[in-house]
Amino acid sequence: MRARSYADWDKRDMKLNRDVKQTPAPINHKYIEAVTVCVNYGDFLAHTILWNKAIFDKWIIVTSPVDIHTRRLCEFHNVECVLTNTFFDDGVIINKAKGINVGFNRLRGTDWVLHIDADMVLPPLFRHTIDKIDLDTEVLYGIDRMMCYNRKDWDKFIEDPIIQMEAGVFVHFEPFHLSPRVYQPERGGYVPIGFFQLFHSSAKALGGKLEYPDTTSGVDRTDMEFALKWPGSLRRLLPEFVAIHLSTSNVGSANWEGRRTAKF
Repeated sequence: MRARSYADWDKRDMKLNRDVKQTPAPINHKYIEAVTVCVNYGDFLAHTILWNKAIFDKWIIVTSPVDIHTRRLCEFHNVECVLTNTFFDDGVIINKAKGINVGFNRLRGTDWVLHIDADMVLPPLFRHTIDKIDLDTEVLYGIDRMMCYNRKDWDKFIEDPIIQMEAGVFVHFEPFHLSPRVYQPERGGYVPIGFFQLFHSSAKALGGKLEYPDTTSGVDRTDMEFALKWPGSLRRLLPEFVAIHLSTSNVGSANWEGRRTAKF
């Protein structure tokens, strides 16, 4: 389905316009503040910042003072960069959650908040679409992701992309491998993990405190603890979106104790 002639595209658009009677959804601009921790992930951020920076009303990128690559990227793209050494308190290799909380503390914290990883690319129509979707301020939202495991495949996709959100009707999961979702049936089912967690700062599940659990070192587990603050009935997937996760390893735990994988 990748190669289509102009005639194919015209026929598609005419059919969709004829068969799908769409009433335009009202646009309700949602003020979205995002927080991203980026320590030694500048090679990924160099790509994701290009796609994501226009989506957010405010974006805080938290890094270490010695991560010059990330600092320069933020300065070049005019994205707010917060420096901290709290990642390494008590001599740990890295405590990502502490960095997240540093970012949370820089938000106005009255609207929508997104925690998103530095290696995630959101689809171009994310902003346009999210403003038309009815969201529940009590819910924690997650999305699906596809895994892109090398720079060559990413460059090929950029040059000749497969449309992810087609004609306001279809969501395609191509050309990369769709990553599994996480669920815990004994804890209420689907769990939106840390690569994308969207929630409202007024959600009762937060208990009036915008804070990640930060007593566990590493970059894993704390996102599950945070998500499980919401009961299963208030943890939901946004099926309209699929992100692209840039990586150089198919081992999910490769960087859980700090960056170890090859550069992108």
